[in-house]
Amino acid sequence: MITQLVALVKKELIQTFRDSRMRFIVLAAPVIQLVVFGYVATTEVKNIKLLLIDYDQSLLSRELGNVIFNSQYFIKVDSREVYGKRPLELLQEGKAKVIVTILRDFSNNIARNSKSEILIQIDGVDANSANIMKNYLKQIINEYLVKKLVNAGTASQLSHYSVPDISIRIWFNPELKSADYMIPGIISQILLIMTALLTALAITREKELGTIEQILVSPMPRAIFILGKTIPFVLVGFIQVLLVLGVARIIFALPIKGNLFFLFFCSIIFLFTTLGLGLFSASVCKTQAQAMLTIFPIAMPAFLLSGFFFPINSIPAILCWIAYFNPLTYFLIIVRGILLKGSTFLDLYRELLVLIIFGVSFIIFSSLRIRKRIS
Repeated sequence: MITQLVALVKKELIQTFRDSRMRFIVLAAPVIQLVVFGYVATTEVKNIKLLLIDYDQSLLSRELGNVIFNSQYFIKVDSREVYGKRPLELLQEGKAKVIVTILRDFSNNIARNSKSEILIQIDGVDANSANIMKNYLKQIINEYLVKKLVNAGTASQLSHYSVPDISIRIWFNPELKSADYMIPGIISQILLIMTALLTALAITREKELGTIEQILVSPMPRAIFILGKTIPFVLVGFIQVLLVLGVARIIFALPIKGNLFFLFFCSIIFLFTTLGLGLFSASVCKTQAQAMLTIFPIAMPAFLLSGFFFPINSIPAILCWIAYFNPLTYFLIIVRGILLKGSTFLDLYRELLVLIIFGVSFIIFSSLRIRKRIS
């Protein structure tokens, strides 16, 4: 019995490691997930795009600005993106995450013990990041000003100065509800996994059943076969989006500030990418089980490197570059922009253009490959 058990174990190990896909899943996938999770799964928020508007232009206000930017958390918004834009437009388009406004007579009011304010506006779409950004700024500003005032005189003289009020305005998600941030990500997740997986399973099912040969000898054009296998899952994707939006609206009171027809149009563009992924998987797999094992190792890093859970700007630069080659990154920006900010085509045309390039490239490459394989 021991000999039989050893022989059976040996056979299973040989069969497992003989398959290149299984070698990747067993050996490479855990390492990739460890590296990605280790760098991406962090509660720290860094490289936050901050616009400083200094109406006071005093030594104190300029020093305060330098202290904010010299911290490890905030970076300046590119001046080219600021030109001709209102502050709220920068938040709307995602070119800034925080706007700090120092009012006129800021330093004079502090010295005269008069009321002085610092206005902070935060993009609250990501509730967790918004809370962290708010706490960062309050801590940096308060610590610097108290230290500055103490250095200006003795501790007993500190009572003669007035520490400014910090007025904070949260935009797009004033209640900082995490559900509002996560639900658009869930929509993207459903579209990616379900449409890609169902497309791959539909074609590999034909291979498993042996009916692919009947299709090959039929007068049906290969393009019609591919369209027939993908169009149903476009409809399924739309049904799922409507279902999730309806349930989220009823249960979680999800705000829908933008145009739903624009959202559906963008979803069609994104579906070119997901269907292309499904076709590619079907072209390299012979069984439905293999198709599933191909889709999921791709989907998991795609979610982690899309801004679904963690802000992209907070991850290392090399992973950041990978995230920018991830179509899901741009679709998430689009969905969250439309639903939570009421963004229009003019706000999102860059992301939509990148998504079109990805989608058309994916669908053409995968369609040519699947046609070649079934011919």
